[in-house]
Amino acid sequence: MIYDCRFILKITNRKSKINNSNIRGSSNGRTSGFDPDYRGSNPCPRAMFYVYFLESIKNQKHYTGFTDDLKRRLIEHNAEMGGNFTSKNGPWKVIYYEAYPNKKDAQEAEKYYKTGQGRMILKRKLLNYFNG
Repeated sequence: MIYDCRFILKITNRKSKINNSNIRGSSNGRTSGFDPDYRGSNPCPRAMFYVYFLESIKNQKHYTGFTDDLKRRLIEHNAEMGGNFTSKNGPWKVIYYEAYPNKKDAQEAEKYYKTGQGRMILKRKLLNYFNG
């Protein structure tokens, strides 16, 4: 299942009333209210894993990968710290990504998108991008 944490955290922040008496570590020890470190009721864990799709600015080639830090990984690709393919075809830009709550799901999605059927599905998802 894919979660959009920005939307979920926005709703969570609206519903919670944060004050000094209900923050973890306060003098009364209560843990109610919004606490980003508390995972019990938060459907978005702190660490997300991303499957990302890059397009070369230089020659419009594409690359699929996965990471737990999308910004860092893009910087690494553009600094030629990746593999041979990404080093030779950079600079890169992110054209699409998906967020997953666990590493195994992200790895399976990356593996699927690297198959022929997965590439076809991706092209359908990005039809307006490629034709626009």
